[in-house]
Amino acid sequence: MNNIGNKIADHNLEDSVKELPNGLIELKMHVAKTFFNAVINFNRSQVRSSCKINVPPRDQEPYIKITGKSLENVTEVKEQIELLIANERNKVKSNHFYGMIVSGCVRENFIKFKEEILNARLPGINENLFRSDSHLHITFGICTPEDDIEEAKVINVLQSCGEFLHDLKTPFKLHVKGLKFKGANPSAVKTLRANIDCPDLCKFGDRCVKRFIKSGLGIKGFSSGTKTVHVALMDSDQSGRSKRSTTNTFDAREILRRWGDYDFDIGVVSVVTSFVMTLVVILLLVCNSRAIADGTDVWTELLKLIN
Repeated sequence: MNNIGNKIADHNLEDSVKELPNGLIELKMHVAKTFFNAVINFNRSQVRSSCKINVPPRDQEPYIKITGKSLENVTEVKEQIELLIANERNKVKSNHFYGMIVSGCVRENFIKFKEEILNARLPGINENLFRSDSHLHITFGICTPEDDIEEAKVINVLQSCGEFLHDLKTPFKLHVKGLKFKGANPSAVKTLRANIDCPDLCKFGDRCVKRFIKSGLGIKGFSSGTKTVHVALMDSDQSGRSKRSTTNTFDAREILRRWGDYDFDIGVVSVVTSFVMTLVVILLLVCNSRAIADGTDVWTELLKLIN
């Protein structure tokens, strides 16, 4: 079994329910230790609750136990805890995202695009602003796995997304053309992106995002969008400037004037059902902000994961 399979097999990913000798019902559920304090505070506030919540010490496995008189009672408390965790999860900074890698001719044309702009010697534009060509990707959404068990759950979610391909035309053909940015001021741009025209890929991404949100591991406040997707080409956060700076932007006016309709060609993304989401798994587990910062090549790390 490969490393990904081992990660899933090593953990019990499902909640368990059993009847105790005294007739009470016990529900056991995983809760990442990041959220223990929130659950403890919740438990203290439930003075009239018909259920007892046991949170284990931090040196033990991260499974809490809810004990009550009936299945309905413990299930109700479980749902309240899940809602609590979902709210707390939105406060957690995540370095994990899921999406698809862009390669082939689009990657090659990005290198040419970068060279053309650098050769133009535009004021304030330097190589550090450009994304690495080995890290070009389409982001569907972000998620916040807080321990190995949640990472295993994320992998299960990713693999289940393969069923969304049955009515879509694959391999996906992406026409990458034209530049855009978020905001209204082209002289103060944080991220410069390329447009992607591929309706089926948009549908696939939208379905993946909805499944992640439903799983409780996705973040509702972030999505690449249900109608459009894009690939980031230049990012002021790549430049080494302080992320706390309010002027962490670059002037993209001349780039937009000269290269605004740049055609990166039509790229093909093949998604094989039996191998589905392997590219996404690598993005999730390896190509987080730390890996991007140290220049890790996602293809090298992909081979490590699947071998």
